Amino acid sequence: MQPLFATTTFLVISSLAIAQSGDSSYAWGSNQYSQISNLPMDSDFNSLASGAHHILALRTDGSLTSWGDDSNMAVSGTPTNNNFIAVSAGRYHSLALQIDGSISAWGKDTGGQVSNTPTSSGFTQIAGGNSHSLALHSDGSLHSWGRDQWGQISDTPAGNDFIQIACGGAYSLAIRSDGSISSWGLDDFGQVSNAPTGTGFSQVSGFGAHAIALKNDGTLVSWGNDNSGQVTDTPSGNNFVQVSAGMYHSLALAADGQILGWGNNSSGQALRIPQGLFTQVSAGYHHSTALCDTSNLIVPPVFAGGTAEFHISDAPANSNFFLCYSMSPAEPTWFNQHDLLLFLSSPSSLPSVSLDSFGAGVIGPLGVPPSISSGTMVAFQGVTLNTQSGELGTTNLVSVQVQ
Repeated sequence: MQPLFATTTFLVISSLAIAQSGDSSYAWGSNQYSQISNLPMDSDFNSLASGAHHILALRTDGSLTSWGDDSNMAVSGTPTNNNFIAVSAGRYHSLALQIDGSISAWGKDTGGQVSNTPTSSGFTQIAGGNSHSLALHSDGSLHSWGRDQWGQISDTPAGNDFIQIACGGAYSLAIRSDGSISSWGLDDFGQVSNAPTGTGFSQVSGFGAHAIALKNDGTLVSWGNDNSGQVTDTPSGNNFVQVSAGMYHSLALAADGQILGWGNNSSGQALRIPQGLFTQVSAGYHHSTALCDTSNLIVPPVFAGGTAEFHISDAPANSNFFLCYSMSPAEPTWFNQHDLLLFLSSPSSLPSVSLDSFGAGVIGPLGVPPSISSGTMVAFQGVTLNTQSGELGTTNLVSVQVQ
């Protein structure tokens, strides 16, 4: 990725990425269900979980926020109390762990993955799959519920030596205290039978029909469906600290806070990764999310008179393009969709802008009124106007320093 963004707040329309200042959440990839563009504009997140097309976040005060696809009430059904300590997103349902170890569940319930949630307490981890859920109890035992079509419930292993759990689409994974991996459920792509043997594993993650595991030595092992290279393209190296499997792509967090992605990149979810010091990653269907301390963002400056990358791929060919600016880069008023501020440039036809494979075009020079003093930071954003429907769209936000 070319480091062309010049602020810690940016929005991209199709191959999307968003960030805010502070301890912030990032999201990039497909925005089909507004799982990117509806990312909250604040910075107090503690952890994130991605479902197929929705995202669930735990805030530092113990409250929850969710956004994206709400066709199964995975968003609108989110609990409003603030005593949560962990979250997990299934394909179309969500789970949250409360302080007392009890579990809240909401969203799609076709297999009982919500309504059959245990009512007892004492659980320490939760995981959601397509239509089933899994929980780890404080005594080291496993509890699963929901659809059991492929044994994802009835084949749950016994024992009280489990330390970490994960759910794929219709299968489950658990790591024992000796670092070995147990797997059960649907095995159509070897996501169960090809799970690595031996010990020394510290974390496992699944989604769809592939899985990835992290070893104690910081190396990665992947198995299962490899239709997009999500297995064979797994990076080498021994500096990884966290992993997350998406539907057809995977993410790994390195010890230096950088993210590596591989597999399907149809919406930029695997390879168009922002640069910075990240603390957690979570992969969805065709989107990705991460947490980042934005005080460590890598944001080389853009100066007035230079050029910058604006992402306009969702705008149809009959749209007009306008360039707007704000003197308050932290809170551009056009995000409110009430004011579009001052148009700096005349409308230009979008076909005259050459777009790359991610729908980005380089536009410039970025001029500012001469009355703005040197050293001032000015926020630029493109606005697209569909001349047929009258609908407005916005590009990413770019901060420019006046020289």
